[in-house]
Amino acid sequence: MDVFRRRLDLKIDTEFGPFLVFYDWEHLDYIEDVLIEHFDINSYVKVDDKNSGVWKLYFVESDDVTFINSAILEINDFHKSELSLFSTK
Repeated sequence: MDVFRRRLDLKIDTEFGPFLVFYDWEHLDYIEDVLIEHFDINSYVKVDDKNSGVWKLYFVESDDVTFINSAILEINDFHKSELSLFSTK
């Protein structure tokens, strides 16, 4: 469960825009579900860097970076203050 509660940090790639970094596929899958089901953020591209073992979740340019960042902060706050995870389908 701790892997699912790791702090998220939105990064910005000057060429491709905002993204999140994951070191665990299941964590990416959980956060992807939370973003879709709780925040209606569903435009993204997953990239697997086979050399480093890192997964990146990129958001398309049309997504509002301020809204994405707000959702990430809300997820971080929830995981910091609650003993449970977001419910997902």
